[in-house]
Amino acid sequence: NSKLPLARMHAIYTLAGLNALTPAVLTAAVNDDHPDVRRHAIRLSEPWLDQSADLFTAVAAHSNDSSPTVRFQLAFSLGESKRPAALEALVRLLRHKQIDRDLQAAVMTSVGGRAEQLAAALLFDKSYLTSSSGKAMFSQLVQNLASEKRPDSAVRLLTELFSQKRDPQIERIVLHSLGTGLHRRGSSLSKLLVEAKVSKSVRDRLAVRFREIGRASCRERV
Repeated sequence: NSKLPLARMHAIYTLAGLNALTPAVLTAAVNDDHPDVRRHAIRLSEPWLDQSADLFTAVAAHSNDSSPTVRFQLAFSLGESKRPAALEALVRLLRHKQIDRDLQAAVMTSVGGRAEQLAAALLFDKSYLTSSSGKAMFSQLVQNLASEKRPDSAVRLLTELFSQKRDPQIERIVLHSLGTGLHRRGSSLSKLLVEAKVSKSVRDRLAVRFREIGRASCRERV
């Protein structure tokens, strides 16, 4: 209850050293008025994120925190949770108006095996994908998926992309990133469709979309 933020921060570390921290104590600390207390409380909350729903909700809510250091810590801490809502909070961090390279890097360290789900969550967010930082991050994410030995993730992303007619600008971003990633492992989009045993009817539909995108690109350059 001290009025000094440093004293409140020392208090939660003292409880941690005594193995006396509880989700209730951490939930209160996570919502402290001072960003340094919130930041350290989020870090100390990591072991409980998948055990206490209330604590997780309080922690994840700071994806819109006014403090960049709190958001930065949150990006790392969310990697300790397997909850689906953790990925949703990571997406909110990426969409924050004050996103920077450091925060993007922190988010990517926490994505782990959820890269495909992250790509799918961002796939049709045109405002994000056409921003300079968003396009670069998403392109790298898709390239990493495409460079994996197993083609499943890339095929699912491609299938979702063309499940209905989408914005040509987004389609070009995805196709270029997929192509770059596939090239890294000596493959290509056409080989990918064969490797994954995609039906001829689906391949034909994709071929039509590829041609449409190519024509649209040519018109834009004229």
